Amino acid sequence: MATHWVTRWQRKLEMGDRSYGSSSSSSSTLNYKNVLCRCGEKPKIWTSTTRKNPGRHFIRCPNSLDTSKDCKFFVWVDEDLGLHWYKSKVNELHKENMILSKKNMELEKENMNMLKKLMNFKLIDKKKKRLVYLWLG
Repeated sequence: MATHWVTRWQRKLEMGDRSYGSSSSSSSTLNYKNVLCRCGEKPKIWTSTTRKNPGRHFIRCPNSLDTSKDCKFFVWVDEDLGLHWYKSKVNELHKENMILSKKNMELEKENMNMLKKLMNFKLIDKKKKRLVYLWLG
């Protein structure tokens, strides 16, 4: 019975009974205000953190977490991002790495310039000491 109910609800979702409120994927919401699970609870939206389905949104009944209750309500509410998600994440990390590498090179160059200035100051200081020594004799 539960599986049939979930299948009907999933078909309803596939036919367009969803609305996303914002462009941010983390704040995507499903329009399910009047829906109740067969156990009487209102399903909640969750975001998957598994390696297989990272970032995917789904709804499930809060009772599905309780092993003493027999509720298995679970429906994905967005498409499987799969390989596309990983590729975009790798590209994003690559770009970030390039930016950080460039910044690191700039900081190393600045550090070298500061070391050169310090060496020059030490050299000048040493020359001044010699001049004072020669002058005072």
